[in-house]
Amino acid sequence: MEFFKEKSGLILHLLGWSILAVIFFVLFPMMYKISLPIEHYIYHFILFSVLFIVYYVNSKLILPRVIWRKNGIIYLAFFIIFTVALIVFMNQIEHILQLNFKIHQRLHPNQVYNSSQNLFFISVYISIFSLLIFLVGIANHLIKSWNKEQTKKLELKVQKSKAELDTLKAQINPHFFFNTLNTIHSLTYFEVDKSRIAIQQLAKMMRFVMNEEKLNKVSLKDEISFIENYIDLMRFRLTENIKLKIDFSIPENDVKIAPMILLPFVENAFQHGISTDINCEIELILKLDLEDKTMVLKTKNQQFTKQNLTRKKGIGIENTLKRLNIIYPNQFEYLINNDEIIYECFLKIKLA
Repeated sequence: MEFFKEKSGLILHLLGWSILAVIFFVLFPMMYKISLPIEHYIYHFILFSVLFIVYYVNSKLILPRVIWRKNGIIYLAFFIIFTVALIVFMNQIEHILQLNFKIHQRLHPNQVYNSSQNLFFISVYISIFSLLIFLVGIANHLIKSWNKEQTKKLELKVQKSKAELDTLKAQINPHFFFNTLNTIHSLTYFEVDKSRIAIQQLAKMMRFVMNEEKLNKVSLKDEISFIENYIDLMRFRLTENIKLKIDFSIPENDVKIAPMILLPFVENAFQHGISTDINCEIELILKLDLEDKTMVLKTKNQQFTKQNLTRKKGIGIENTLKRLNIIYPNQFEYLINNDEIIYECFLKIKLA
């Protein structure tokens, strides 16, 4: 299938010239009730060869240089001059071969041959095929130009999306490290041993970011492992009044996902759902449906910060939603339920 896709242009050209050859050398002879002389095939072979050469000269050399607004009239004049020249040339060939005279003798042996009457029909005949060759060449050129323009637009769109993604990822990473370092900084005052473990945990996460951030997709298993390392890091700042409920479905298959696309939603739950005074719970659920290749992330937490109450998105969430729109257009669903006490987030992504 890939071979035919790559050679589709060549196949179309061969098909087009084959159809013209069938018209000249099969269909036209079938229209006569007599056996045509060899001159018929010589005449049409010469006409076929001229049309073949002119088509590719027109397509490859002339049309790419034509700017229709500037020199479209010149191109039209060229077509008219060529058609007239072709008519004169083929009339000379016919005169040398005596083709119409020989056909007339076989069809109407007892009638006088009128060459002037045949001249008009030959001129129309040649003009039709000349026009056909030029129109097919122009159509082919316009289609190629349009495809080239669309490809260029697509490439620019991809480059723009890639640049935007790189910018968004560059903004998310410092945001994530800033929040994580704040956690470690608070540990250094009272829990030095824990702060050392936290730094080691952060080093693992940094290694993942450095290794995977240049990739378009990473293993979902590795992405979940990265989130679990983050959760382990956050446990250091949790007090006894905070409960964690985590239910992650670890995929056995090698399912791919955009790197660091889930962390901001998990991070948001810890950032705004923790209180040192009130009993609270953070719930994180991640499920994967292998049949339709969809992944669902649910987060649920109580709200203790003014930022959540006013419903302003942080840099992490806002940029991640932009990334989702670029990477998974029309393939993800994002819902929130905010009653000013409980904040719930639902994210569903079609991974393939």
